[in-house]
Amino acid sequence: MSPLAKVFVFLVTFLNICFLGVSATLYQVQKDWKSVAETRQTAIVKLEVESSDQLASIRGENDQLQSNLAAVKTTNASLEASNQGLNNENRDLKSDKSRLEQAVATSQSDVQLEKTRNIQIDKE
Repeated sequence: MSPLAKVFVFLVTFLNICFLGVSATLYQVQKDWKSVAETRQTAIVKLEVESSDQLASIRGENDQLQSNLAAVKTTNASLEASNQGLNNENRDLKSDKSRLEQAVATSQSDVQLEKTRNIQIDKE
């Protein structure tokens, strides 16, 4: 064999050994992508179930709060109507009070006038 062929045989053997080392290293470092994907898929399904449960719970709470809000609005409307009635009654009572105060003042002035007339009649 010629020296050039010996160099080429040596070079090919050396490169084969390097390739074997690189291949062994890559094989050792490789990950099991199938099990990783299955694990992640299982986690996704679990999260979807949990999120749908939470969504159902939140919707239930929302429905409850909506019914509470409707009840509060009804109570508020009832209280506003009651308040309006009480305000009208209060206004009527104030007008009655002022009318009665005027009547009392008129009566007191009439009594005072009668007293002064009686005193004048008694003096005469």
